[in-house]
Amino acid sequence: MSNYLDCVVGEFKKFLPNGDPLSFPGNTFLCHLPKGEFWRFARYVQTQTDITSFAHKFALLPPSSFHMTVYEGICDQVRRQDNWVEGLPLDAPLYQITEYFSSRLSKLPKANSIRMKVVKCTLKGGLMFHVVPFDEETKTYLKNFRNCMQNEMKMKNINADEYEFHISLAYNLITLTSKEKEELQVILDRINKMIQERDFMIEFGVVEFCYFNDMFHFATLSKIGI
Repeated sequence: MSNYLDCVVGEFKKFLPNGDPLSFPGNTFLCHLPKGEFWRFARYVQTQTDITSFAHKFALLPPSSFHMTVYEGICDQVRRQDNWVEGLPLDAPLYQITEYFSSRLSKLPKANSIRMKVVKCTLKGGLMFHVVPFDEETKTYLKNFRNCMQNEMKMKNINADEYEFHISLAYNLITLTSKEKEELQVILDRINKMIQERDFMIEFGVVEFCYFNDMFHFATLSKIGI
C-alpha cells in the first residue's frame, strides 16, 4: 500500500484502492456548483484525465457532487481537539453535532449569491479548480462567514489559516510516476489556457449546510440565504 495516497491510507481515508467510496460521514458548509457553462467544462476536464493510461489512479467524483466548501464541519471518523467544536466532547455522536450546528444557523451571515473567479486547474491531493472571490463583496462575505464559524459557532479547523477555495473533480489514489506527471501537466497546461481565455466567473447560490455519508453525495439540510 506504499504507493497509495492519504485519501486511501491517511487519517482522512475516503476511498478504497479501486476508487470506490468508503463510508466517511460528516457535515459541512458548501455551495453546490450550478449547472451551466462551467459545470459542463468541469465534466469535460474529467474526461481528459479519464482517457489517460493512469486513469485508474484517480477516483472521479460524480458531477452532482461538484461543490465549493465554504467551511469544513465535522467528520465522524476524525476526532481531535484542533478540529472540533469547542465545548462538545470528542465522543459526541455525529447527530448531536449536526443538531448543534442546525440550531445556530441564524448566527451565520447570509447572502443570496457568491461569485467566484476560476484561477486554474491543478493537482493537489487530487484534480481540482482553484477559485478566488470575484469581487470585494464576495471576499468580505466569505471572510465574515468563516470568522463566524470560528468565533460564534466555536468550530476549530486545522486547515483554517491556509485554506484555499476549490472545486474537486477527482481524488488521487496512487502516486503518479514522473512520466505520468509530465503527461498530466501537458493536459493541465492546455486546460489552464482555456480557463484564461474563457475567464470563467461562477455565480453560486446560497451556502448550504449539508450532511454526507461519503464523497459522492452531499445532502442539503438547510440553506443559509436571505
